[in-house]
Formats: sequence, C-alpha cells, structure tokens
Amino acid sequence: MVYKIFHFTPEGGPFKILDNLRSYSNIPIKTMMFVYDYRYNILEIIDKYKSEMFKNSSYAKIIDDENTLLIDLNIVKNPEDPLTDNGKTLFLVSKKQPFGILISNTSSRKFGHIIQYFNKYYPLISRIFLRSNEIKELLNSLEEENAKIIVRNYVLKRYYVKRKIDVGYEVINHNELFKIAQDNFLWVDSIQIDISTDNFNGKIRINRRGRISYRGLDYSTIFSLLIEKIITKYSKKHSDILVKKSRTLNNLEPQPVRFFVDEEIFNSHDDIEQFLKSMHTNFNNWGYSILFNEGSYLLAILHDYQTGSSYDIIISSPSEVYIIPQTQVTSISFNALINFFIKNYDGEVENV
Repeated sequence: MVYKIFHFTPEGGPFKILDNLRSYSNIPIKTMMFVYDYRYNILEIIDKYKSEMFKNSSYAKIIDDENTLLIDLNIVKNPEDPLTDNGKTLFLVSKKQPFGILISNTSSRKFGHIIQYFNKYYPLISRIFLRSNEIKELLNSLEEENAKIIVRNYVLKRYYVKRKIDVGYEVINHNELFKIAQDNFLWVDSIQIDISTDNFNGKIRINRRGRISYRGLDYSTIFSLLIEKIITKYSKKHSDILVKKSRTLNNLEPQPVRFFVDEEIFNSHDDIEQFLKSMHTNFNNWGYSILFNEGSYLLAILHDYQTGSSYDIIISSPSEVYIIPQTQVTSISFNALINFFIKNYDGEVENV
C-alpha cells in the first residue's frame, strides 16, 4: 500500500508555522526526511533512547493531535556545545505513518550536530537517501510543472573502482549534466539550482544524502515541489521492499531483493575487497562472516547487532548484488542496508 499523507498537506496547521521559518544572512533553510519505527511513540523513542552525547537536549511540543506531532528541538551536544546559533529546529512527524520531516534554519555546523543527534537513534529512526536518478526525476517534474530551472553548481562523484570527485560552477542544462555524469561513470551527488515560476523565485540544493536546502521559498512550496513526491515514492518502496521480509517459523520462504547498476562494478577480487572495506567503514555495530570470497564472487552473512536483523549477501555477477533477508529483519535495518548500497554505488533495488 502507498501511504496517504493527507495530514502533511498545506491545509494543516503545521504548515503555517513552518512557512514562517525564514533563512537569515547567507544561511539557507535545511530539511531532511526520516523513516521511523512507528510501532513506538516517537516521543518515547526520543526520551528513552537519547544518546549520552546529547543528554542536555530538549524539546517543546507545538502541535500534538491525533495525526501529527510538531516539536521544537533544542539540540545541545555535550560536554558543552560551543555553537551559538539563533536558528530553530522543528520536527514534523506523522503518527499514522513512518515518516518524519526535519526543518531547520541553523548554521551548517549546527545542522551537523543535529544529524548526529538523529543518527544516534538508529535502529528506531533512519534517514531517507536519494539516488542520483531520483534527483533527476524530481528536476524533470519541476519542468513539467512549468518551472524554469538553471543549474548554478554541482558535485559529481564515484566511490567504486577509482574514486573521483568533480565540482563544477558552470551554468548547464540539468539533463545535459546527468548525461555527462553517466557517460563518465559518475553520479550527480549534489546540485544547486535557481528556480522560478510566475509565482516565486528561489534557490534549491538537493543532495543524495536526502538533504534539501532552500532560500527565497516557503516550506509549503518546497513540500509540494519536492518533499511530497519523495515521501510518496519512498512509501511505495517501504511497502513493496522493506517490510515483512523477515524469515520466521511461519514464513520460511526467503524473499530476496536485487541491487543492480548499469555498469560492471565487480570485475575483480580488488573490487570485492573494496566492497568489504566500505561495509566495514559504514556499518557500526554490524558484523559479517565471509563464507566464500574468490575472484569477483562473494557470499557473506551480514548481521545488525542492534536489531538482530541478518542478511545473506551474494555477489555473483559484475553488476548486481542479491540481498536475502533472514531472521528478525526490521524495515529500519533494511533501509540502512539499502542506503549503504545507494550511497556507495547509486543503483536500483527490486524484488526478485
């Protein structure tokens, strides 16, 4: 099922508050989307599992009704947060669906602390990442809605084989930019655009880590242009791929998914070793056992110690990885694993 996000619509009370959040100086407003384990009350999660690093942090409820929670977060990093910041950080949460939206007009350094704060809540809260092609689709949808887009700067990246990063400041058509990236085996990691219609002018930056920054626009506009589309698409992935994959006594049949890219990325033993090194670097409190590792082939068992989730990882061709969920798999843990593949290889996921 695809989640309906009726209580996140601009007619709701939270949007009037979020629209009043303004950027100041040269600091844009930043927003980021999360999925959470909505079997639990979000405030109980925040209170009970707060990291010792952020023990002096607090929140105040602004809206708390049947469907929606909006809180004002005061995030303080210990032992003593040296940052003085006049910005606000708001967190909009659905009580009926597994989504939360962070909105902040704090400095970039302070926002880094905020991301750390939320990362500490894994495995109950996890970020939503974007693929490069999903960013392209979002930009195409803006043009279809008669918005004029001008690319101002961008970052192209590749992590596998030979690491490469290109930063550009030229004015370029966004479709041309994505083609250049594809032709050079790169992905668009971040892009900043000027956007204008008959009703507004503004600046937007989107990156693959799910962060959207904007200036000259209000939250309602950003929601209708980008956030609503991201959540709608993610909700389908959540229901089709991430949930009910765990093997149990009543459900012994494995339900694998396939992660694939359009190019050959596992051609040698060195590529496999780089993959294992990336796993080791990216996954804290996870472990893995290698059952077979020869040439460009790999069979490994990956275990998330925090949730108890486990997965078989099979690499048997140069352009695809099979992920077979085993026992106690949660959607949050599965989301973290899929994010790893998206972050490092920018491919697609489908059920097998």
